[in-house]
Amino acid sequence: PCVVILDTVKYMPIMKNISSTFALVGVWISLLQALPSAANMRFPTKKINFDRTFINGVRYGMNNRTVLQKLGKPKSSKEVRLCYGKVNRLNYPGIIVDIQRNNQGEFVSGIEVAQQNLGIDGIVKVGDSISLVKKAYSPNIFRANDRSNQWYARPNPSEVSLGFKTNKAGTIVKISIEVGC
Repeated sequence: PCVVILDTVKYMPIMKNISSTFALVGVWISLLQALPSAANMRFPTKKINFDRTFINGVRYGMNNRTVLQKLGKPKSSKEVRLCYGKVNRLNYPGIIVDIQRNNQGEFVSGIEVAQQNLGIDGIVKVGDSISLVKKAYSPNIFRANDRSNQWYARPNPSEVSLGFKTNKAGTIVKISIEVGC
């Protein structure tokens, strides 16, 4: 048998460096395990109150009669199939309102504005900078993807969200309230 006897005094500094390195690697692995994986990450939980979020006087969940009282008769309307069902799309100058029907009646399930100076009452409007949206809705604001000009503000991906489409300069060109699918 071959027996190797190390001179412990001579190799002690090397052994200390190796054990320090393993200790650091162990710390890094522990830290990485503590981080949530991309699949388990959650959106921030700060609440966006859609009962108080109005786009030109109309809010998500509003009764159809109230919409007609506020905006009057639409310029046109048509039935549209969306990912969550059929809606009656009401077209007004500068604003589109989707009305969905369920067993409790007809209610607003989506709103979209793309006309200059229309927007979320008292907060942000078409023509404003996306930086204003980031300030108003942080930490709930995120980009659809790295190259997208579409931004969303919502606490959870399956819930209702505010949508903000921008041009290349970062100016808002469209604002919407929409249901996640």
